[in-house]
Amino acid sequence: MRALFVAEVRKRFGSSLLVISVQVKDIDLSKESPCGHGYVTCFSIYGGTVDNEVCNFAADEKAPHQDQLWVDTMLDGNEVSQ
Repeated sequence: MRALFVAEVRKRFGSSLLVISVQVKDIDLSKESPCGHGYVTCFSIYGGTVDNEVCNFAADEKAPHQDQLWVDTMLDGNEVSQ
């Protein structure tokens, strides 16, 4: 099954992949769609290729390779940096 999926992705998009996941709150999915409703609490982005040649979201060239980006939209500025 995975091989068929990868073959279809390659046929349609070449080897590039960009996956975005969004989490929302204060929404009743039985009554409304996520588009234009609720509040986005966070989102993540993965960038790469089906051959694992990934893009790099790292802050600079000296930082470790980072193929995923996670953004917390609920921060209010009072959190302690880790």
